[in-house]
Amino acid sequence: MKKQHFICAAVIIFFVALGFFVYRTLEIYPRRVVSGPSAEVLANRYFALERWLNETGRPVRVERRGSASIIAAAPERVTMVYSSAIVWTDAQEIIFPWIDQGGFLLIILDDFYADNALLEFLNDFGIDINNWQNPPELAEVPIGKGALTVIGNPRFMHNYNLRTDSNADLAWSLTGARTAAPESALASGGNPGLLFIRERYVSRNLFGRIMERGNLVPVIISTIFVIILGFWMVIPVFGLVFTERQKSSKPIRERFLAEIRFLKKHKALHHYVDVYKRELKITDEDEKNTAYNYSDIIKKLNKYRSDSDGTTKF
Repeated sequence: MKKQHFICAAVIIFFVALGFFVYRTLEIYPRRVVSGPSAEVLANRYFALERWLNETGRPVRVERRGSASIIAAAPERVTMVYSSAIVWTDAQEIIFPWIDQGGFLLIILDDFYADNALLEFLNDFGIDINNWQNPPELAEVPIGKGALTVIGNPRFMHNYNLRTDSNADLAWSLTGARTAAPESALASGGNPGLLFIRERYVSRNLFGRIMERGNLVPVIISTIFVIILGFWMVIPVFGLVFTERQKSSKPIRERFLAEIRFLKKHKALHHYVDVYKRELKITDEDEKNTAYNYSDIIKKLNKYRSDSDGTTKF
């Protein structure tokens, strides 16, 4: 490796060690910063509800698609589903026993186009939707130890609406309150969580955790350091490249002399000189000749052509 590479590596290691020392030694005092919602909150309107349930010991499992068999086989006691995410054909025979044994199914009507299989499924439970585009605010049918609940767009569950006490109470009564307490559920071998079958919302943060709040200042400092180091390595004024010497042009002269010797050996040098003079058409008074001294080159070529031992110097 070149000397410059060792120096560059040493500089990088030094600054990394210095940054680690500062990070581990200096005390950073927290400060309150008012900022907008995170990208995850903007992407997922149920982020607050899911976080609330997770913090109370009722983990939320999200799936994009489902079926009646998946609902009946789920270890969770409570299942929330978007109506368009389930195939409802012959679902009544599978879901009815599951609800009767203590399952709670919450169906969110999210599609304006009537699904005949879903309408038949709801009719079997005594729920008749006359106007599909304006579904009921809330309809619930108790079945055995469980219940079937059908609602429209659950705005009361969305992030900013949960700050209202009535909305929070209703959301909890339909979700967290219906799951068994974590201690009793685990003792009986059950699952205190909730299954949510819906379209997943993915945060589209370009840099992931690098650009989270609190990391922006170190990212900016690191970027400036990398830019300065890059200039120092590649621009002569800033550092290592400045010490490099310009390569000698001696190999070019040697190649030029070798070509002349080859032409002279095969008795073609005179023809080369004549062509050179004819093509350039340079006189002593010409500005080009003053700048590049073509006449002197032609004189040397003629002298070299007449020398028997090829002692002429270029």
